[in-house]
Amino acid sequence: MESKNSSNELSQDNSVDQKEALETNDIVAKVKAKIKTDGLKAESLFRVEPVSDQNRADFDQIWQQVWHREGFDDGDLEKTKSHYQIYDGHSQDLLLYFKPEENDEQIPIGTMRLIWDERGGFPAFNDFKVAREWKEKDCVEFTLLTVLPEWRGLEHLNTLFLWREGCRIMRKRGIDNILYIADKSLIDVFENVGFVIHKISLEDKYHEGNICSVYSIVYSENFVHLGKNNPDLLDFFEA
Repeated sequence: MESKNSSNELSQDNSVDQKEALETNDIVAKVKAKIKTDGLKAESLFRVEPVSDQNRADFDQIWQQVWHREGFDDGDLEKTKSHYQIYDGHSQDLLLYFKPEENDEQIPIGTMRLIWDERGGFPAFNDFKVAREWKEKDCVEFTLLTVLPEWRGLEHLNTLFLWREGCRIMRKRGIDNILYIADKSLIDVFENVGFVIHKISLEDKYHEGNICSVYSIVYSENFVHLGKNNPDLLDFFEA
């Protein structure tokens, strides 16, 4: 039987969790209002940093938490972790922070991994059948793209920050082609924002909780397309 003291402690813990949740909801509501007003100019609220030994635990905790909660691990998180560890040696990981305007403390809220084809290949090619001509191109794969649930719905700005930093890094390496495994509903979001996206896999199959395909985003092609159709978004990516 639970003691009175342990019951009180549990009640206090729940109160703390509820208070933190309310505070987070209040912050997100204010961020949404600012983004609605400022759009892409609200970028002072976010920061993307490379993952190092100091923030590795935050990166792992966020993507693994989201992968498990969303069912992307098919109930076997350890197997999923082992799958992505294959690519640790030729990857660069990014962590997205929310940066309060009146506080220097940064709150980690999202992740993304860039995989280079230096050894071990890409998940896109290893897990799917893909048109041969794409395997002959210099590519980078974007994966482990996550945003904590309470920080979603910010006009996709949080995701765009991660993509922008990924594009900056790949362009410095002279790479123009992005590989991305996703379900169609997520691709629809990117296309509605204004990106030109090509489906390059020869199959659709069940993958990490969804029916997915492999897609390619060519930066130079989107540079021209966005310049004509969404110059504000192009300015954001070129900033």
